[in-house]
Amino acid sequence: MGRSVSDLNSMSLGVARFYQGTLNIPPGLAYDNGIAVCFTFDNVRCQFAFSSMNGLYFRVLWDYWFEWKQIG
Repeated sequence: MGRSVSDLNSMSLGVARFYQGTLNIPPGLAYDNGIAVCFTFDNVRCQFAFSSMNGLYFRVLWDYWFEWKQIG
């Protein structure tokens, strides 16, 4: 996967890698490398972040970013 992002807040659509130093990743990751998936419906942006050591996280932008929630 060739695309990476430096700030997950700037990602609005697609799939990208995140890495050490990427802004706005889920807090407390023991291993801060992973994959982010983002999609948008009307005015709502949804993001998933997966790290092999920490699992799957989800958050939503709807007027403001909700907190990351671990879902897997």
